[in-house]
Amino acid sequence: MALIGARRIMPNSRPPFTLHRHTLSCYFGEPIPVADIPMTDENIDLLKQRVFDAIDQLLRQHDPDYAVV
Repeated sequence: MALIGARRIMPNSRPPFTLHRHTLSCYFGEPIPVADIPMTDENIDLLKQRVFDAIDQLLRQHDPDYAVV
């Protein structure tokens, strides 16, 4: 899942936080396959990378501001 527009709603990363009006869109990706990964502590980094890559792909497809940051 990726939220598009959140950066425009709250652009300040430090207090005081200011909220701005903007549309927030939510995009859901395909389920991340995990059948080929044994669920062990050694594989946590691999699973994290798959999640990061899936979110990154959604942001690149749907967020025109993503490549700017």
